[in-house]
Amino acid sequence: MKKLIYIISVIALAAAVQACDYTDLEPTDMVDQDTAFKDVEGVYKATIGAYGRMSLRRTLAVAEYIADDVMQGGQAGGAGTDLTSWVYSASSSEASTLWSSNYSLINQCNRILEFGPNVTPATTAEAETLEDCLGTAYFFRAYAHFELLRFFADFNNENKSGIPYVSHWHILGMPERDKVGETFDQIMYDLERAYDMIKVDAPSDVAFVSKVAVNALRARVALYRKQYTLALVFAQDVLNKVPMAQMASVEDVWTDASNAGIIFKLPRVTGQDRIGGLFVGQDNSSVFVPTSAYMSCYTSDDVRASVFFGQGPDRSGNTVDVVMKWYGSSSNIGLCDEKVFRSEEMKLIEAEAQFHLGNNAEANQALNELRSIRIEGWVAATYPDASLPDQLLLERRRELSFEGHRLFDLRRYNRDLVRGSSVLEANNYRMILPIPQGEIDANENLKDDQNPGY
Repeated sequence: MKKLIYIISVIALAAAVQACDYTDLEPTDMVDQDTAFKDVEGVYKATIGAYGRMSLRRTLAVAEYIADDVMQGGQAGGAGTDLTSWVYSASSSEASTLWSSNYSLINQCNRILEFGPNVTPATTAEAETLEDCLGTAYFFRAYAHFELLRFFADFNNENKSGIPYVSHWHILGMPERDKVGETFDQIMYDLERAYDMIKVDAPSDVAFVSKVAVNALRARVALYRKQYTLALVFAQDVLNKVPMAQMASVEDVWTDASNAGIIFKLPRVTGQDRIGGLFVGQDNSSVFVPTSAYMSCYTSDDVRASVFFGQGPDRSGNTVDVVMKWYGSSSNIGLCDEKVFRSEEMKLIEAEAQFHLGNNAEANQALNELRSIRIEGWVAATYPDASLPDQLLLERRRELSFEGHRLFDLRRYNRDLVRGSSVLEANNYRMILPIPQGEIDANENLKDDQNPGY
């Protein structure tokens, strides 16, 4: 418990620091390396600082507003207008924040990986702690680069420009964009090293990175890369160690009363970022509300419907549709632990990988296993090859709603994004974010490598 209190305190401090663009860091932004990394405790504190730079909220703030599960509420006050209207540009703050915050995390990890190995452990226990810290830094570095790849590159084409993979610590840098395939390679290489170095296998404390969390990210990355055999291996390994949440636990997971099915999460306490504030204000303002198309994808006997969305009064007392998944409590609306990886995603990866590997029966079995613990009285169904992709996308939309997956699922399957009467075609350049203009201006190696259309 003392360790968890410490990590939460450091996360709160780190979250309060305004992220800057990673090419604009000044030497005064960095603690003297001799002071910060004079012993294993210093490396450990820097690693806790990396946890503090992690944020699922920033991902959702962009991915969910662009996608089709929510639409702008009547009391949004202009929040997310550029994103939900698909009129963002290279000068939009949302793209810049996403870019700089992930590279800030990457730079923190690179400090650990550059200076940490120079520390001499005093004991065997310290040696293990040091190696675990380095493995965690490799994990976070891979995670942040993958987030950037998802948003800022055409990850379906390995020969297209990816993102700069920054694998060394620096004050100022002008890296070029690696190809998508090269970026994938480096992500998986970092995750291989993370898996070898991290000591904890199954997560006894889901607030910390474990080998299981590493394999969860490897399963996700392999799915995006269409390496379905690898995706299947990693997803099944995770599922063998972290079972899915059963039907009776679904609500408890989203009120933070249970960690069932959770592989890795970021604890949040009063005073920190409220992930649910993306959808509901602390005064019940309707910021973003679920779309009718999204709500209609559930059947009446699906237990997720009442947990993930509902109706309630807005700040004016009018009854409106409400995103409940991250609602928190009435005393602290929007404050929830940020669930980064869950076993239910792994089950869906298993189903999708089996389908693409030509194992229709196994794909149906995996899909039925999830539906049987989410839909009352579910009777196992068998879907033919022609309709199984739609069923897989539907179930990902149901289970993973408001967790930042929908936009990328549509891109992976080359599907149009449809919100009401508005349509963003699958091949529209706005499916991919622009490289921030500040980065283009500051980095001469990127000035001629902006994403098409911007």
